[in-house]
Amino acid sequence: MKKSVIIILFLVLLFHFPGYGAESGVPGKEGKMYCIGIVGVTHKDNPFSQLYNNLQMMQQFLPFEIVEGSSDMSPADSVRNLIGRDIDGLMLFVSDENVLPTICGLCEEAKMPWGIFLWQIQDEDIRSLCESSQWYIGNTGEREEETGAEMIRRAYDMGARRIALISEEMWNVTCIQREKGIMDALPDLQGMEIVATVRAVQDKQDAEKITADLIDAWPDLDSVLIVGTKGVMVPDGVIEGIKSRGKKEEISLFSIDLPVNLRECFDSGVLAAAYGLPALSLDPLFLFFDLFNYIEGYPLTDGHQSYYLHAVPVDNKERAEALSDFIQNPDYRFLTKEQILSLRKKENPSLDGERFQQFITDYIDSL
Repeated sequence: MKKSVIIILFLVLLFHFPGYGAESGVPGKEGKMYCIGIVGVTHKDNPFSQLYNNLQMMQQFLPFEIVEGSSDMSPADSVRNLIGRDIDGLMLFVSDENVLPTICGLCEEAKMPWGIFLWQIQDEDIRSLCESSQWYIGNTGEREEETGAEMIRRAYDMGARRIALISEEMWNVTCIQREKGIMDALPDLQGMEIVATVRAVQDKQDAEKITADLIDAWPDLDSVLIVGTKGVMVPDGVIEGIKSRGKKEEISLFSIDLPVNLRECFDSGVLAAAYGLPALSLDPLFLFFDLFNYIEGYPLTDGHQSYYLHAVPVDNKERAEALSDFIQNPDYRFLTKEQILSLRKKENPSLDGERFQQFITDYIDSL
């Protein structure tokens, strides 16, 4: 009986917050354990299991624990709930920045440090409001316009001239920026024409049919570019649509964001190049260090700061093979113990915003 009670207590401690079991972080020298909330992605979301697995591993070296926000609540309600649980800091992802004024107000009232990942605030009034708060530490994200411009240039250099775009809804901020980069670059790409743009393709079956329809409508189509999609199997659907029309040798696929099955897409002979982060979880992982240093009392900068992660090009099977474990393995460890400790300003007093950005850049360049 006594043994059973001990086992039950252990399980209660192990799974002490909803939806995710993790060991508690090692206490700091002063015995302080920092509690960080995450809203917008959960450990069950396919690409972000890597984030939670890496955070769990890092608890061996840093004094923190993670509390997930509820996916059944609105972002604002989830933030309210976490604030009520006495978190020390908040990491946030939203797909609609109109909720940010409310969240900014909640964090201001609670004196809660917070930052945004995978996002750059587009609305000037909303950005000004957030940046005026002493509790907003900033954001991590890609330079999406540069990514769009670089991808379309790479497609052009590889022979694309008559190209169809697959993108997200008109209001999707990430794709708005990527499409702007594409359109800004287009005038310099003599002879290239975007013949069609289709939006909100979410699954493999729809992608296959839409691609086949595009080929039927534009027989001289030579390329498809996925600007952005929420459907992880959309690249596979595009590949099948191209094959269904017997155009495998004539039509190439390009993709912003690396397909989760990158190696298999290259093996198909249809994917010509992809351009993106090898893991979306890298973005919030770096925001974590910015926030952790802040709440531990060692901020990297005075006031808010934006940190940028650049995309990496993959245009051959060998490169895809080299990155496949990084992309597909949910247990892949992004950082060594030495790297983790070097990103803790308490351990590395020379760390500041400029050196942090340089670490991010050098890290991605080394992949």
